[in-house]
Amino acid sequence: WEDHRIRHVGEYHDNTEHKVGRRLELESQIISSKRAQGRLIEVDRALKRLYDGSYGLCESCGELIPPARLEVLPCATLCINCKSKEEMSQVNCDRNRGIR
Repeated sequence: WEDHRIRHVGEYHDNTEHKVGRRLELESQIISSKRAQGRLIEVDRALKRLYDGSYGLCESCGELIPPARLEVLPCATLCINCKSKEEMSQVNCDRNRGIR
């Protein structure tokens, strides 16, 4: 009887580990899928800017985004200066909310 209970607990433990592992795997796949979907949206927006003639122009200040930046980040919508300002603004906002 004792041996049977131990075996049953062991099977339960193995099954629980399998379920947890499978759940983590599925969550990882969902995250990867959402990242890929976000990337496709960025590419689609870049293509629209290319077609309407605004590709390579900063959406904030209207200046040209340096070609070197576009080579590294083809979907960039902000020049380096405006992107830096945006990031600093986000940092300040996070600080005001107590986020580090």
